[in-house]
Formats: sequence, structure tokens, C-alpha cells
Amino acid sequence: MAAVRYVGALVDGRMHGRGRIILTDDGSVVFDGTFRHGARDGSGTLALPNKITVTSQWADDALAGEAVINVDGKETYRGAMCNGRRDGHGRNEYEGVGVYVGAFRNDKARHGRGVMTFHCDRGEYDGEWSLDEITGKGKATFKPQGIVAQGEWQRGMLHGRGCIQFANDDRYEGEFCNGMRSGQGVLTMANGDAYAGQWDSDLPNGEGRFTSSNGDIFTGRFVCGRRQGQGQLRIASTGETLTGEWVDDMLTGPGKSVRDDGTVYEGDFLDGVRHGFGTLTPGGDSAGRYEGAWVAGRRHGRGRIELPDGSTVVGQFDQGALVRVLEYTFARDSPWADPST
Repeated sequence: MAAVRYVGALVDGRMHGRGRIILTDDGSVVFDGTFRHGARDGSGTLALPNKITVTSQWADDALAGEAVINVDGKETYRGAMCNGRRDGHGRNEYEGVGVYVGAFRNDKARHGRGVMTFHCDRGEYDGEWSLDEITGKGKATFKPQGIVAQGEWQRGMLHGRGCIQFANDDRYEGEFCNGMRSGQGVLTMANGDAYAGQWDSDLPNGEGRFTSSNGDIFTGRFVCGRRQGQGQLRIASTGETLTGEWVDDMLTGPGKSVRDDGTVYEGDFLDGVRHGFGTLTPGGDSAGRYEGAWVAGRRHGRGRIELPDGSTVVGQFDQGALVRVLEYTFARDSPWADPST
């Protein structure tokens, strides 16, 4: 230990007892404490550049045991040291941020298991760290938002398997990628709705199943949180099952509707209603089968009705009503049928 200037006790020409030593020409490195046979030994404080102070026990000119490190009054560490560095278990307070209690490695790095409690009751993280970053398994509580997140973390974000409990009691459990829900997961909502399936960029994306609190169930493909592509919707209130192509949450294009009473519609849809060309076959034997044009859910345009007795009517429909008969064909066994046919 090369000294520029020493003020203190001497024994046989060597530093021994209480003293103060300046180690640099500019006076930026100063040790004030106890010496023994020319070496720092006992309690003492080392002042370093950038307003850093280290208070600890010393043995044979090296730090021994726990130390208290203060960085310009903005950061204070109390804990284990190794080779002059924070290493092991300690407590570090960061001005304006919070307090960390746990494992350290290589002086500055929170490394291993530890708890970071943020000031102003903003929450805390309890779990694993790697080289000063939240990485590994842990649990974070965000008090202002009322959110609790736990699972696998990477660089401060959920990454892998995890779970989030929201303030409104919604709960997601599944896979994450860079802090966003991605992969397979289940979202259970406080209102009774639930989604189970694939996610991407925090939205349902891919194959999934959405169950509404009213009992409706949609199974099929989602894109950016909306029903898009092939899917099937079961409507509990009407006993109807809709199957086909979905666009922006609505059945659009070729599709099929089947009701519990046996009524079947197969044909075109637009925004969830019959629109275009389609065939409606009512359940039971009392009504006839309709094949023809539809507009906004009603028979509209040219169409053909096949009655239960086999007779057929071709006509023009307007808003669901037959307004003009173009052709009427009796059933073969009808007394009105043409005997020559």
C-alpha cells in the first residue's frame, strides 16, 4: 500500500493504531481507521472518487466481513464483501427507487435470489436475478395497477410459463414472450367469459375457444383478438349452431346454421345473417323447404319453395313475403296434377 501522506499513530516507524492515510496525489482516495503493523486492520472507512465511501472491518489490509458502502448519498449497501466487491447477501437502497435485499455478485450485480421493494408503495419483486436483471422464477406485485404477475422472467419481462392476476379479477395463465401473452394460454374473466387457446402479441391469435357467460361458445380461429377464418358458434339462447367462415367477428361467406328443432340453413351469410343464395329446410313436417335469394336475413328476390306434399312454388319474394308467383307445380299424387305428366 503506497501512501502519499499519513497522519496517525506509529510504532517502530510503521502505521499502528488510529490514523488517516491519503493514497493518491489528488487526495481522492483516503482511508481513515485502524492500522496494525503497517496494514489496515480493524474498523475503518475508505473514501473513493465519485463520493463513494466504504465502511467495514479490515484484516491484513483487506476487507473482512460485512461493509457499508455509500455512493454520493444516493445508494447505500450493507452486506457481504469479497475481494473488495459486493458479493453474497446484502441490502442495497437506491435513492428514489427502492430497497433490494438478497444476493449480489461482482460488486454491482443483483445475482441470485432477492426481494426488490419499490418506494411509494409501488410494489415489489420477489424472485431470481441474473447480473442485475430480473431473470428466472419470481413474483411481481404492481400495487398502483393492482396486478400480480408470477412465473418465468427474462430481462425484467415475463417469458415462458406464467400467470397474471388483474385488478378486476381477470386472470391469465399460460405462455409469455417478452412480457406479452404468446403461445398457449387461458384467460378467465371476472364477468364469466373465458378464452382458451393460442395467443400472439397479447391477443388471441390462432386456434381457440371462447365461452361467454351467457353460455355461447365459439370454437375456431382468431386473428388479433377477433374471430377470423373457419369456426363454429353455439348460441345457447336460440339453440342454434353456426358453422363457416368468419370475418371481423361475423359469419360471412358460405356457412351453415343448425337449430335444435332440426331447422337447417345452408348458404351465404353476411355479417352474421343470411344474405345471398341459400337453402332453408325447416324442422318438422309442417313447413316447406326454401331455396333462393336472401337479403339481410329475409327471403328477398327469386326463390323456390318445396311444400311438404311435393308441390313447388317459384316466385318473387320481398322482405320475406311471396309477392308474385311465377310458377306452381303440383305434386304427382295431387288431384290437381296434370295427368299427362
